[in-house]
Amino acid sequence: MAQGHLAKYAFKRKEEEIPIIDMRKASSYNLVELNKLRRRLAKRANQRMREIERAGYTDAYVYATTMSGYLQPTERTRFYEGTRQMDLFTLREELNELRWFLNAKTSTVGGIRSFERETSKQFANLKSFKKSPDLFWKYMSSASVKHLKKMGYSSEELIEFYDFASENRVGYDQIMDALKDFEKGEIDSWDNLYSKVGLSYIEKEKSKG
Repeated sequence: MAQGHLAKYAFKRKEEEIPIIDMRKASSYNLVELNKLRRRLAKRANQRMREIERAGYTDAYVYATTMSGYLQPTERTRFYEGTRQMDLFTLREELNELRWFLNAKTSTVGGIRSFERETSKQFANLKSFKKSPDLFWKYMSSASVKHLKKMGYSSEELIEFYDFASENRVGYDQIMDALKDFEKGEIDSWDNLYSKVGLSYIEKEKSKG
């Protein structure tokens, strides 16, 4: 799911033993046992999510991505712990997400704190990070940034846009409104994205020296 800079939000813990389901071998799987595994892993994941919420880290990338990208579109706020049996296709999707979440170091409060200490050094020279680390992480963990990454835009480009806009006193909400229009295709180029917030892409490039 995560690539480039954003992958650092999800660097791995010790791997959980969660099978990758191959639909071509559907008849070889024991659905009862897989559902038991899914239920056990869901309880573990949900406990971590509650701990993250209590600690106030709901903008952390792994948590925010799971909530906005996987759970909320299905009107859920937790992985399903119940005994209702899922079919193999649904199990594959659920186990894939559980694997990604549980294997991410930042699926725990301790992992998030460790990550923040390490990456604070990486982004220390960014003016937007110095101005407000919380807003920087909120931007990086937003659904729009995640989707644009999946569309092929690099994290470097997205960071540069946020940093330049923030440096030039563009408000966070205005930045996100423009980014959402870019994501939807209503803005069709970087030049027009910068223009949307009253800035010049050319001037941004010149500022890089």
